[in-house]
Amino acid sequence: MKYKLKLGIFLLFFVSFLVAENSIVNSPTEGERWSKLGIHKIKWLNIGPAVNKISIVLYNKRGKKKVKEIAKNIKNKGEYICSIDTFADIPEGEYKIFLVSSRGEIIGESGVFNIVESNVNNDKKIKIKIPYSSIIIHQGSKLRLEWKTKKRMPVNFLIELYTADKMKKIMRIKQLIPKPVGLYNRKPRLRKSFEFIWEIPRDLKDGVYLIKISLPKDKIYAFTPPIKIAKTQIRRINRYGER
Repeated sequence: MKYKLKLGIFLLFFVSFLVAENSIVNSPTEGERWSKLGIHKIKWLNIGPAVNKISIVLYNKRGKKKVKEIAKNIKNKGEYICSIDTFADIPEGEYKIFLVSSRGEIIGESGVFNIVESNVNNDKKIKIKIPYSSIIIHQGSKLRLEWKTKKRMPVNFLIELYTADKMKKIMRIKQLIPKPVGLYNRKPRLRKSFEFIWEIPRDLKDGVYLIKISLPKDKIYAFTPPIKIAKTQIRRINRYGER
């Protein structure tokens, strides 16, 4: 009798869990760092019957204080892409993201993640100096990149173009092997600062991108701030030679 009672309670709990409106937030993950100026993707997995509309709300790390409503009454598609300035007015610190049903019930919450001024890599072993903030540049223009490493070392950099949410690599820009500096008859001196100039392809699609500079062998990397690629501005000359 006791066994049947326990089994019944377990089945009741299991069924109620399945029919409950619950979601698992997969992004942001615990401890992840999101820059203020960046395009980030919030992702979640619905468990059981999903509500049609939800709101996405930013809370403090303890989940007790509402900080900002990121999105209101959006379709429950399992992902939401934040705009480039979603977190621009948010102070640096630790936060949580809650998914809220139309009835005001919390159906999912993220782990505690960090909002920072700029996106930095692990251990800050690569620091990007230029560009130091979000920029707009036109196809066919030349983009200057400058960065430095934490220690002087022989390096083999990989420079790649990514989508603004860091989820998809668009193209490899360059496999860069900087030469050591020094006189030919002396031992070469290893470098700490590096630079590269990239001529943006004219056929590159308009949009917001990030450039990833990495040392793949050491699993060290850094992303630039968002770079908006826009169509080349064409200035026409009239018959009097004026622009």
